[in-house]
Amino acid sequence: MDFETLPIDRRNLRFLAKMLRKNFKIKTLEFPVLKFLEKIHLISRDCCKYVVDEDSKFEPNVMAYLEYTNGINDFVIHIRESVYIKAYSDDHASIGFIMHEISHYLLIGVLGIKPINTSITYTTKGIPAFRSAEWQAKAFCGEIMIPYDICKDMSFDEIYEKTKSSKEQTNYFLKNIVKKEQ
Repeated sequence: MDFETLPIDRRNLRFLAKMLRKNFKIKTLEFPVLKFLEKIHLISRDCCKYVVDEDSKFEPNVMAYLEYTNGINDFVIHIRESVYIKAYSDDHASIGFIMHEISHYLLIGVLGIKPINTSITYTTKGIPAFRSAEWQAKAFCGEIMIPYDICKDMSFDEIYEKTKSSKEQTNYFLKNIVKKEQ
């Protein structure tokens, strides 16, 4: 499921990822996803918390999702229990699933890049990428986890090990981001 949002391109997402790392004084190449998740409720006045739910409460292909509650805790990141456990065991894909939902929260709850009309849902083919909530979260997650300026000349293995990004994310970075920008 996808929503049309206000537009933002990769260049601006990269800038925002750099500012996020700078503002939170993250000096390591690996973005501390789980530590950041633990402190996410402190980021803005629109509160965000996270909950770990039993796997049975999720659709088969859903690993985590962001819920807007419009209440005391305006945003809740729901994380599948098996994903949470694997993330703490350094499973790169699980870490990426969590960072993707954090990216949704940062874009919507902190930066105000909200869906235009949530009563209309699309497949990802129905929206230009720069207006797609899913593409934006995916791109922002990638920019946060794999800083372009540092990683553009690294090998697959170096990026994968040093950033804890998934194999798919690392491949995408090398094949689609680095090659297009060189």
